[in-house]
This record gives sequence, structure tokens and C-alpha cells, in this order.
Amino acid sequence: MSEPLQDPRPKPRLRLPVSRQRLVEFAVVVLGVLVALGLENLIQEVRFHADARDLERSFTPEVTAAVFLSLERQGGTPCLIQRLRGLSERVDAATGEMGPVEAASSVYSYATPQIYNSPARVWATTSFDRALGSEAFKRIPTDRAAEYASLFALIRTQQELNDAEFLAATGLAPLAYSQPNMDAEVRADVLQQISNLDRHQAIIALASEQIVEAGLSLPLIGKDVRRLIIEEREFLQEYRSGQTALYGECYDFTALDRLLTPDAT
Repeated sequence: MSEPLQDPRPKPRLRLPVSRQRLVEFAVVVLGVLVALGLENLIQEVRFHADARDLERSFTPEVTAAVFLSLERQGGTPCLIQRLRGLSERVDAATGEMGPVEAASSVYSYATPQIYNSPARVWATTSFDRALGSEAFKRIPTDRAAEYASLFALIRTQQELNDAEFLAATGLAPLAYSQPNMDAEVRADVLQQISNLDRHQAIIALASEQIVEAGLSLPLIGKDVRRLIIEEREFLQEYRSGQTALYGECYDFTALDRLLTPDAT
């Protein structure tokens, strides 16, 4: 068999639509754009991380307030327990007519005597609520973000419990007045009201301990929270006198004193 004939004509050379120099210039421009975009993204990321640190520090005032209110609650817990225990014993022993129970001291201006006087406070979470979903919050390390979420969820729950306790205390309002017929049914109803308050008080006291522990142990702002409370020593002295006058010697300053000791700083 004869071999196929080869085309003797030279093959045409591939012609580029642009010169080689133009290609080099274009590549340099593209590379420059990519580098600029990468640098811009890097700078933006650095800014976001700086914003994240500032965002965490913006939580400090509300965490400080929550820790202080929790210390306040821990201090008053023995007095509230003492009050509820005394009320339950008196109601349980009552038969027939029962005289009015002495009203508890209060810093609020009520028109009627108050039988159970727990602190009614505002537990704020505004800084954290605003931060959620922001680019800065997304740059907070996952473990710390989870700690903040857990703490502020606990603070919100504390507000709900505080509100529920405040409303439940109205169930004891009749005890401020003479009860002419304290029979078994009335006693059972009043003891149920007291038990309901006791339940709220116990849960709030436990949550207070958890808030103090969590707030002071936060990696970035825990020391600042402690420092801000310690710096208010003059106010704390007045506070100590005021709480003793309001609740009596049953008020327990152990948790606050532990925070104020030099070893704790």
C-alpha cells in the first residue's frame, strides 16, 4: 500500500489577537487587582476582629450590673427564707382568727402593707441583643460567643423570674390584715402561695450564683467586671448600711466580701 501524500505547504502559525506584551500587561493588571482585593479583605477582616473585641467590651456594663444585682440577691436570700419560713409556721399554727402580719420594710412607696419584700430589679440584655447577627459578633471565638449567649440567656430568665416573684407576692396581701376565719381551706391556700414564692426565691438565688460565677470568669471582660465593682467601695459602704437597715442582721455580705478581698483581685 502506498503511503498517504503529505501536504508540502507549511502550516499557518497561530496568531494571537493581542501582542505578547499586551498579555503580560493584562496579567500584571489582573494580578494587581487580585492582590488589592485580597489585601482589602484582609484589612476588613482585621477591622472586624477589632470590632469584635470592642463589642465584647460593650457587654461589660450590663454584665457588671447583673453580677452586682446577683450579689444583692445572694445577700438578701437568708432574710427572704427566714421571712417565708416564719409566715408558713404562723399560718400553719393559726386556727380561727389570725391577726395581721407585720409588714416588711421596703424602699418603695406602696399604698398597702407589703408582707414579702424581695428586690424588684431590671436585668438588662440590650447590648447583647443588638450584637446578635452583626459581622463583629461572628468574629468572636465560638467558645466565648457561647459563654456570652448562655450568660445573657440566664440574665433574661432572671428578669422573668423576678417579675413572676413580684406578682406572686401579691397572693400574700391578705395577711397584712386580720383574718377572722383561718380554717383548713384558707390555710391550705395561703400555704400554697407561700410555697410558690419559696420556689421562685430558690430558683432566683441559684441563678444569682450562676450569674456571678459566669460573669467573673469571662476571659476578656471578667476582670473588668470585678474591677468596676471594687472601685465603688464608697458606694458599697453606704449600700451595706442601707441593706442592713432594710433587712436586718440576717443580710449576708459573704459573697460581696469575697469579691472585695485583695486575694480575689
